[in-house]
Amino acid sequence: MTNYRRYRLDGGTYFFTVNLAERQRSLLTERIDSLRDAFRVVKNAHPFVIDAVVVLPEHLHTIWTLPQGDMDKM
Repeated sequence: MTNYRRYRLDGGTYFFTVNLAERQRSLLTERIDSLRDAFRVVKNAHPFVIDAVVVLPEHLHTIWTLPQGDMDKM
């Protein structure tokens, strides 16, 4: 696996994209309620700010801001 160099900033804001393994599927929009529930569960366990989310049928883009002191979880 590639070892990417990343600049890690305590309490930083990050953009990332997540793709379904099966890009022909449209589970993210078909099961949007399950996705919302998953976001809620994770946010309750790990406080962070969801600045933006774009959900498409087979992938999503999101921008999250981590709280100060959250560097050790990256």
